[in-house]
Amino acid sequence: MKCKNHADGCPWYMRAIKPKKGANWVVRKWGQGHTCLNQGLAQDHRQLDSNVICAAIMNMLKEDPSTRPALIQERIQGTYGYNITYRKAWKAKMKAIVKLFGDWEKSYAFLPNWLKYMTEVNVGSVFKLDTNQCFDERRVYTDRAVFQRVFWTFHQCIEAFKHCKPIIQIDGTHLYGKYRGILLIATSQDGDGFLLPIAFAVVPP
Repeated sequence: MKCKNHADGCPWYMRAIKPKKGANWVVRKWGQGHTCLNQGLAQDHRQLDSNVICAAIMNMLKEDPSTRPALIQERIQGTYGYNITYRKAWKAKMKAIVKLFGDWEKSYAFLPNWLKYMTEVNVGSVFKLDTNQCFDERRVYTDRAVFQRVFWTFHQCIEAFKHCKPIIQIDGTHLYGKYRGILLIATSQDGDGFLLPIAFAVVPP
């Protein structure tokens, strides 16, 4: 078997045989996943799942990771004429985010090592990471820690601030994703009036 869009470049195919001894078919070869989507899918077609939608919106999220599920619904409806649920759009977005930028939990777990490595290769850089210990079901402390807030600045920023105007401006923006927070950036101005970032922090909303 092969996809009916095989001539248009879809690589999906499957080869199976039925052994002389035995009643069950045996799959010998299995091609790659579908890269196409039938334009004539019925509104209740099960093949239009979050995995297919994820592949369809990868470029969209690569350009703008904060794209809302409602816009994904509009994109799928406009492209394929299919109305997907908000939940399916959200699920597809989360899968695409993980493929593009990595898993949320793994990223937070890697943060302490990244900060430590930063101070080793960029001597003079500074960071402060605050976490809370986790409880288990018996309300006993475990070895796991939960991220609370982090502050960091690079050695170059510290040195550059010595030559800036004696003024600090702080601005913040909300983070959108599985875990919410606020990214704070402290900036100053150099002698030509250009902005210079001098410190960064992620804090609870």
